[in-house]
Amino acid sequence: MLTAQLHRLALASAFVSALASGCSKDKSSGPSKQEVEANVRAEPQAQGLANANAMIDNAKLCEPEQGAPSLDACQRACELNHSNSCANWAALAEASRALSLFERACRGGSGIGCEGQARLVEGAGDRATQIYLDARRYHRIHCSQGYPRSCEQLAGLFETAKGGKAMPAAAKSFRSRACSLGRKSSCLPH
Repeated sequence: MLTAQLHRLALASAFVSALASGCSKDKSSGPSKQEVEANVRAEPQAQGLANANAMIDNAKLCEPEQGAPSLDACQRACELNHSNSCANWAALAEASRALSLFERACRGGSGIGCEGQARLVEGAGDRATQIYLDARRYHRIHCSQGYPRSCEQLAGLFETAKGGKAMPAAAKSFRSRACSLGRKSSCLPH
């Protein structure tokens, strides 16, 4: 709602500016209404692309597989809605902040975030079980997309009966997939 109002305000402001510049000696020098509208529409798209690029760049610096994650990069990527970065930030953050960051990550579709949240509320019975179920679901999606860390995490959930019953054959299958995707720690016997 607010975004739509801001967009209309920007459009009106740009149109008024265009009209004002069109009132100079040379009436053809000002942009047309269509040009103004196109420019106003292009600005949010350009900003969205810049935000997406910044999110990806910071998310890469936040991945534990790339070495020690950068707390600042995790925070920036999380603020741009990269859910795994929120989970990685939670793992680095002080305990008082971790639960809300894990919750945010889980709501955003991060299996890692759901696992972290479930570990912190483990004594809460059904709530933790439901969160582990979410973790299984998100890890399964990401594993099928070729993310080895999610395959490995999913194997662990099936081994430990978190979010459902223990299923050793499924755990072995997901661990094998993680290994084939390059996750060295999954290649070791378990």
